[in-house]
Amino acid sequence: MNSKLKLCLFTVTYKRPELTEYIFNYYKNIKNELSDICDIILICVGSDGKSGELLANKYGFEYIE
Repeated sequence: MNSKLKLCLFTVTYKRPELTEYIFNYYKNIKNELSDICDIILICVGSDGKSGELLANKYGFEYIE
């Protein structure tokens, strides 16, 4: 039996790609640090089109527009 916690983190984006990249990197690092005890699914909802999707995917986020 898998006893890991499962968490889902939702975030939204709108422009400001430098700030978005900083936040995505922060959450990616948390996900990596907690990977032994917790499965974290990262989801981003945005309206930045392909550029937003590429940025989200770079940091392990699933992108929804």
